[in-house]
Amino acid sequence: MVIYKKGDHFTWHIDSNHRKNMFATMSVQLHVTGDNEGGELIVSSRDNMWERDDDNDEEEEILQSLYDVDSVTVSAPKRDQITVTVFYQDTPHMITEVDSGYRVSLIFDVTLDPTEELTIECLALQSDLQRIKDQGVKRVGFLCNHIYMGTDLDPSQLKGTDRLGYGLFKEYATSGSR
Repeated sequence: MVIYKKGDHFTWHIDSNHRKNMFATMSVQLHVTGDNEGGELIVSSRDNMWERDDDNDEEEEILQSLYDVDSVTVSAPKRDQITVTVFYQDTPHMITEVDSGYRVSLIFDVTLDPTEELTIECLALQSDLQRIKDQGVKRVGFLCNHIYMGTDLDPSQLKGTDRLGYGLFKEYATSGSR
């Protein structure tokens, strides 16, 4: 449970992986009686979230520019309601300053069963990979769409298309020519 009081806020950030198979965060904001202003959850909805210059460590300024350009604001729930927001763990988000009253939310790590297979159709990519293999290419790679923290990344922690891509590339690497 996270409780914000007047003056509290949380600047732009991405969540750390708290568990091995964590891929998303779920925020359940509870209704609080009284005069409550501010404390809104703002989630970046931009696809290309982290354009960084390695020589420039102005992360907050970069994230602020994302908010200015493209984001979703989640306001406090109405009486007798809750607000549930789920987003990938690597999605920039923030809590605005609480102007009055409180913001109360429950935060959960959303994990993935590593044995669950993705069911997205990917025949075109499989065909492209086979053509590459047939041409004798021995080494290939792909860029991930998400940011992963830490050095002990397990393939079961990959999200969405990253997980799908890994599975296809692993199959490519371990299969014989067809």
